[in-house]
Amino acid sequence: QISGIASFQTSSLTKIAIGIRLALISGGLSSDLLSWVQSSAVRSIICNPEGLVECASEATAFRSLIPPHRFVDAYDDGGQVHLQPLLLALLETFYRVPYSFFFMRFTLSLVIDYAVARTLEQIATIAARRQESSWEERWHVKLPAAIRPQLAHVFDVTNPVDSSTALSSEDLPILASLVYFCSPITILSSSCFGSFQNVTVLLVLQGVLSSFSGSPVLAGGALAAASYLHARCALFVLPAILSLKSRQRKCGSLIFSFLICTLALQILSLLLVGQSNYLRVFTATHGEPFLLKSVPSLSVVWYLHMEMFGRFHSYFRCLLGSIPFVLVTPLALRLYRYPIVMVIIFWFLSVVFSATHTLYDWNLLFCLMLLEPRSLVRMRFLPCLVSFCAWPVPVLLYSAGYWMWLEPSNGEANYIFFQCLAYNIFIAILLVEFTGASLSRDKALRWTEKNDTSMTSTALNLEIDHEKQRQSKEINQRAVQESE
Repeated sequence: QISGIASFQTSSLTKIAIGIRLALISGGLSSDLLSWVQSSAVRSIICNPEGLVECASEATAFRSLIPPHRFVDAYDDGGQVHLQPLLLALLETFYRVPYSFFFMRFTLSLVIDYAVARTLEQIATIAARRQESSWEERWHVKLPAAIRPQLAHVFDVTNPVDSSTALSSEDLPILASLVYFCSPITILSSSCFGSFQNVTVLLVLQGVLSSFSGSPVLAGGALAAASYLHARCALFVLPAILSLKSRQRKCGSLIFSFLICTLALQILSLLLVGQSNYLRVFTATHGEPFLLKSVPSLSVVWYLHMEMFGRFHSYFRCLLGSIPFVLVTPLALRLYRYPIVMVIIFWFLSVVFSATHTLYDWNLLFCLMLLEPRSLVRMRFLPCLVSFCAWPVPVLLYSAGYWMWLEPSNGEANYIFFQCLAYNIFIAILLVEFTGASLSRDKALRWTEKNDTSMTSTALNLEIDHEKQRQSKEINQRAVQESE
């Protein structure tokens, strides 16, 4: 039972997950099973190819073949290296030191995953604690029965003292952290592949946590580092600003810190690659939202990009890369009171319109959705149930089709495209349901506020009319008495 667990750190499931990770790192799998787990098909559905440590070793090997072996020569391989200069320099440093590469590849990933799970727990705890004095809490208790969520019996979002619900809101922080840390997808990603795709996740969550805790300088620095690794992470600056504003704090420090840290990182990159090569390297690394590659993954973007005429590639890249940024303004106008909801929706958008999908992204999205129970209870049950239960089917078929296409060469891209399409439809259904539920949640609160205000004004007008009638009656009685 979740309610019997004090915290993520003291949970027995956490200790078991750490033991499994250490066993995998030390070679606990047999050679046959390890070769299957580390196959290209399994790797493509779990890890982002640009988030593997092997990218640094490939860049180093390529640079060693091109005299005079400059650092910037690693980016002359036809646009295949997209690691940021500072990150590549750090990885190469670890790569050259004996045994440090093994430590960074596996053990450091375990530590980062632990930090991500701990940060999820802290964000959920602070968010649940701060809701007690928010605008939403004021009107949520006054919701009429007709517009209350139909799945309110799942979480105690309507009556916090109701013990008949399936899950308590106090259990969600621990549940979200355990689902992330104990997930087989997360374990395989860090323990068998040594992926550092969790670094960006940690930086974004730390930025959000710092904005909730009232530390705008730390929030700006963390989000600047995350945006340096992936340009789409700049989307999360807006929820951090709105979170500070909702807590009556100035957001100027966050913006200033974000800009200064971003400028400092770019200056260091400039010094590393040289002024003449800076623009070319910047385009190859920070243009990630607009650099679509025909690398098979769970996304459908790679297939559309591969089948499109070459003269339309630039248009296709700009169109898909700009969609998440275009949707920022309309979402912020309606959901500015819900920073965590905006973080979840922005993460959904960055995943749907990215060139590479992995199951790690899906696992993280599910953990983030657990942070907003008041939106979850307004989602329609049947579409969400179908999407949640059916997504493993296209993933398994994708793995088989991927192997048939690239290993024995008796398949084709169409075999896995339709599986990718089905998988993305299920993800899109969850995105639409969660966004619609959040909008319905906001609409219900606005309607309650408006009707409560109108009812108050109506009652006040009735009282004024009654007072006027009473005064008029007294005047008439006095006039009758004087006439008599």
